[in-house]
Amino acid sequence: MNRNSNDDKHAHERRRNREKQERRKERYCKERDELEDQIEHLNRVVATYALKLSLSWKDVALGMLDGSRHVQQSNAYLKRKYAERKRVAFALWKWTLSLSRRGNSAELPLPWNRLRLMADPSARKHGLDWYSKHIYHNTDALLAFEATNTRGFVVDTIVRYGGNDLSDIICRGQLDYDLPLEQVYKTGKHKIQALSKARLVPFFCDEISPEITSTIDSSMSYRRIVVSPTESLMYVTREFASRDRIVVVMGTFADDDILPQSPRWQPRMAWHILECTGPKSTRLTVMTYNGPYFEHDKMHTWKECLAASPELFMHTAVSSFEEYKTMLEIQSRVLVSEKMKQFELHN
Repeated sequence: MNRNSNDDKHAHERRRNREKQERRKERYCKERDELEDQIEHLNRVVATYALKLSLSWKDVALGMLDGSRHVQQSNAYLKRKYAERKRVAFALWKWTLSLSRRGNSAELPLPWNRLRLMADPSARKHGLDWYSKHIYHNTDALLAFEATNTRGFVVDTIVRYGGNDLSDIICRGQLDYDLPLEQVYKTGKHKIQALSKARLVPFFCDEISPEITSTIDSSMSYRRIVVSPTESLMYVTREFASRDRIVVVMGTFADDDILPQSPRWQPRMAWHILECTGPKSTRLTVMTYNGPYFEHDKMHTWKECLAASPELFMHTAVSSFEEYKTMLEIQSRVLVSEKMKQFELHN
């Protein structure tokens, strides 16, 4: 009985071992077939690409040479850009140093700066763009300074004392039209341009750097008026337009690195402002600012200005600033009135 039981046990183990071997063999054969298929597939791939993409060492070297040239060109380009940016940064740094505030008086809300335009094209472009925008963004501040609710023809001037016998002057002229903004602008545009571009002045005037101003704004111009052998007026003009307002600004530079130095100059700014005040009404406001004259870096006092132009004061004896202020404001109102009459529109 025991012998039969042992035989059955051994037979069961042999059968189980045989089944394990058969399963192992089957798994082995399957893995071998899969690996052979992969080997065959890779051999075909290698054979295919070996025929099409086989490169000699010479071809590899030429490819690396082309890559090296590209890297060298990129490196040279970046170095040029770096040198250009460095040059512009240095020019702008020199320009900021040129904004001298020597002699300024803290009492004056509009301090005068000795603005210098650099020779470098990029710095020149930045300078013209920044200064014209600077004047434009001060439009509302100047209008608030000379605010009025009066309608019609208005002329006013303010001569301000800044201490140390220094003074400046702000003038305002105003006209109202019973016409829409677009019509007034279309009719009077040429008059504003004639004044802002110095077409009416009896002095030599030439346009400077048009190749730069044209890249900033088509309405911008930069001009020089030669007033005398010792005085030149270098100024930028630009138009800023929105739906309800058109502003033409003007501002002077004291120095220009590509032009002969002008020993005598005066800081000047001007605003020609057309505003829509109703569906069929428009207001023109002309604002001008003139600082004291500079001559060889020295500012003229009001007494020196008086001595230099006695005819403006009808050779009247003036002994105090108040008398000077009164006389200058009277004369300025006359000049502003004459100027504003040029903007009258006649049917």
